[in-house]
Amino acid sequence: MPLMQPQHFLFPFLAHAAGSFVGAWIVARFAASGQLLLSMIVCALFFLGGLQMVVELPSPMWFNLSDLVLAYFPMGLLAHRLGRSKMTSEFKNYRNS
Repeated sequence: MPLMQPQHFLFPFLAHAAGSFVGAWIVARFAASGQLLLSMIVCALFFLGGLQMVVELPSPMWFNLSDLVLAYFPMGLLAHRLGRSKMTSEFKNYRNS
């Protein structure tokens, strides 16, 4: 890890953010109710994995903070907003027909 440069931390960050985003999007897209709560539970599980990574692997503090602050819950909220809007509009169309 001491030999890694900042560009080497891009893909781990993207993997953490993408995992949270996809998990929260799937929940928001297909859950019948409680989509926000379920999306945040998925993000919390990913966050716990990221927290474990921070504890076990020696990495720069800037990466630890940016990963924990930006990769999990903000991506989950974004995924919730994108997934929920489609489900809501489809449900309204189904209900009105």
